[in-house]
Formats: sequence, structure tokens, C-alpha cells
Amino acid sequence: MGRNKSTISIPGRAKGFEYTARDLERLRFIARWYCVSPMHLLRKEQDMELWHPLVHLNQGDRTTRERTLKFRTENIRARMNLMSKVAPHPTVGIMPVDAHTNSYYATRGGAAMVTPWEDIYPAVWQNYAHAFMAADIGMHLERAGFQVYSEREISTGRTVTGDIIEHDLASDFRGSQGARTIQKRPDLVVPSTTSLNYIAVEIERDENRPLRVYRDKLQAYQGNPNITKVWYCYREGTNTGHRVLTAALELFGESWDKYLRLIPCADRDGFYEMGGAHPDDTTIILTAVFDDLTALEGTK
Repeated sequence: MGRNKSTISIPGRAKGFEYTARDLERLRFIARWYCVSPMHLLRKEQDMELWHPLVHLNQGDRTTRERTLKFRTENIRARMNLMSKVAPHPTVGIMPVDAHTNSYYATRGGAAMVTPWEDIYPAVWQNYAHAFMAADIGMHLERAGFQVYSEREISTGRTVTGDIIEHDLASDFRGSQGARTIQKRPDLVVPSTTSLNYIAVEIERDENRPLRVYRDKLQAYQGNPNITKVWYCYREGTNTGHRVLTAALELFGESWDKYLRLIPCADRDGFYEMGGAHPDDTTIILTAVFDDLTALEGTK
């Protein structure tokens, strides 16, 4: 693995610090998804047999697998810890999110090193759970073969590799009657490769939003001629799907499913995956979203 020489040092390390190609790829991944956990990095780099709870149960000796999983996540934590101590400008920030988990985010200097984004906003604790779920769903979509724009790519208009996003990703949104119109952007986007149309993806963790908020968002998206459908991803077992459906029925009537797809997401040992708790539910959901993508690619 190649290394990028650096004269930047870490206090207490006589040999200083050298960025490897893997370090830079991890940093680019972290910047793209706002903030991630050690398991996000592991899932990015390892086969599903190691980390996916529905795949690894029958894959070899369980004790060996768990030992390997622990070893690799500890290596990730150690490397991120070093990158957070690079002086005078750390490239990674560490934000504890609970008693057992740290969140990693790219500093402005770190993002500028590996992305086209020179002045990103720093991660804040209040957003980590939403960011984790968005990364989960985005990674699941990409594993299924979809192209995805992350929220940071959407907000900057540039992909993490520097490509300009041609799609018009902003929709006029009026939060309440009489309020000023603002630009509403999705949490994730699945773009068409043949046109400027796209699917807007909402990551919804809140269980108690007023119905008018869902109506306003759906109406804003309906007003954007480039959006072919909205996917609402929500936590399985919550009332959120029913509330979004109620809002959609009030707005669209019985033709609501022309504009909206409700996607329950199962919590699989700390990460969210599209589909319910049963593996067949995931297959059904993926088949449905592939149908949406087929319809998307058929638009000109």
C-alpha cells in the first residue's frame, strides 16, 4: 500500500506520521457521510461474512469471527485516534456519541485534503444518529447497485470525487402557512444516469412530527418536475410510516403510491438496512426500489 509522506508530527511519536492510501480513502469516506462509526468503516472495507448479522451466523467458527471483528475495529479506532492527534492540524475529529461508540468526522483541513470541499461545516452531536442512518441506507443502496448522492454532496453540488452535480436538487418548501419559501433538499438522492430526473430519499428518525410537515415536504417534492418519486425510510416498529401515509393520502388521495414509497428499515445489530426484520422483507423492498429505478431510467 502506498504512503503519502508527511512532515506533520504527532506529539510523543518520534517517527511522526505518514498517511497511507487507506487513511486517505477513509478520510474521504468520512467526509462524504458527515460522520461515521468504526463499524461504518469496517463495513466499507470488509466482506459481509464478517459484519452482517444475517450472513455471518453460519460462516465458520463464531469465536474466531468475533475475535477478528474486534481486532479489526480496534485497529480502525487506533488509526482514527492517531489521525485526530496529527499536529498542528488534525484531519479527523472524534465525537463520543454514547458510552460505547465514537463518531468520526473530517475536519475542514481533512476534507480539503481529499475532497473538493474546502469549507465544510463541522459535525455536531445532535446530528450523529441521522447521519449514521443516512450512511447505512446510502451504503445499502450502493451495495444493491444504485448510484447515490450523500447529503453533503447534495448541499455542495459536487460529488466527493469532484464531479459537478447537474441535477436540480432543490425544491421550494414552505414550512407553514405564511412562512417564507426555502429550498428543500433530500437527505439522499438516487439520480438517473440517462436524464436529470431523480428519486428523493428522506431519512426519518423522528416519530412525532406534525402531519403538516410531511404534507409540506411531499408537496414541495411534487412541485419539482425532476423528482419521479420520494422514498421515506423510517425505523421499523415505529408509527412513522403510518403518519407519512396519512399525510400522503390527504395530499394525493388513493394515487399516493405514484409519488411515494414507504421503506421500513430494520435495525441489524446497530445499523439500518432497508426492509423488515425478516430477510424476505429486504428482498421485497429491494425488488420494489429496483422497479422505481427502472421507471426512473425510462424517463427522458
